[in-house]
Amino acid sequence: MISHRSNSISGPLPNFKKMPQLVNVWFDGNQLEGTLNDVGALQHLTFLKVNNNLLSGTMSSSLCNIKCDASGNKNITCPLPTKGCCQMTLCGDAPGVPVSPPKTSMGECHPQ
Repeated sequence: MISHRSNSISGPLPNFKKMPQLVNVWFDGNQLEGTLNDVGALQHLTFLKVNNNLLSGTMSSSLCNIKCDASGNKNITCPLPTKGCCQMTLCGDAPGVPVSPPKTSMGECHPQ
């Protein structure tokens, strides 16, 4: 497990390819930058909490199969079919379609 919560840590996310056995990752409430591509490739991951950072890129569909929270990252795009995946309000919508008013999250990333 890796945990660095609410410490105002800035910089890039660690290289998760060097930690393939990770099960839980907690980096919420920091100022970390980068994409979740390497995190989405972790085969043993069951929990991810990276909300309220400076992350960007497209949300990996594999993250919809675990309990996770990536909300509060304004530069993550999420054109996935699962509504509320990782508490991202844009999941389940067509790419580029604004959400107004915001949809509520299911609170979990497990398929319903």
